[in-house]
Amino acid sequence: MLKSRLWLDKDGKNFLGHGKVELLEKIKEHGSINKAAKAMKMSYKAAWDCIDSINNLANSPVVIKIGNGSKISEEGERLIRKFREIEAKQNEFLSQFDDDLGQNKINLFSLSAKNQFTCFVRGIRGDEVSVDLELCINKNITIFSNITKDSFDRLQITMGSIVIAAIKANLIKISKLKPKSQNIIKCEISKIKKGEKSTQICLNSPELNLSATLKNQDFFGFEIGDKIYAYFEAGSVIICK
Repeated sequence: MLKSRLWLDKDGKNFLGHGKVELLEKIKEHGSINKAAKAMKMSYKAAWDCIDSINNLANSPVVIKIGNGSKISEEGERLIRKFREIEAKQNEFLSQFDDDLGQNKINLFSLSAKNQFTCFVRGIRGDEVSVDLELCINKNITIFSNITKDSFDRLQITMGSIVIAAIKANLIKISKLKPKSQNIIKCEISKIKKGEKSTQICLNSPELNLSATLKNQDFFGFEIGDKIYAYFEAGSVIICK
């Protein structure tokens, strides 16, 4: 059975992953950070550092001290529930590849796409070859995806379906001037990490965070704090359901 690890970033930082969510679930089960840490065979400091990193990015504290123990807050419960919902959809998508990988046209490396967003389908238009999907991420951001009719039928997508849109970081481009593209999101550069051959850029907007990877020869004149446009083609948006 194929398996994949899901992680969620916020403000360019690792927010939630399988280990962090499992720790929250253990705290809920044992009513204690210390007991939860022991159950996961990790130190109390490591457990507290995980909780602290989530608290710093969450809307409100995820763990509340009560007497000699701790409990998960309503915000913590919400985060656990949402993460498990997304994880279940990801696993459902992966299960399609178990029987015959060779018959699927989607490359498995696409599952490692760092940019993954839960959307609902607001528009469908296509023919017998391809289908254009209008995907609502939130009330302010809509993106478009173009997939084959075969994929559309196999995923059984309908109006109102909840799907995950995934975009590989190296398929996202940035520009200081507004480009001509189906998908354009105005962002601010929050972090730049240069490697030997490529540069990773964390992009923040009020409603959405993205990660882009550019070849070093394509990265010039950009600095942290720059207001830019992130853009990508509809064919670059992979759909999971």
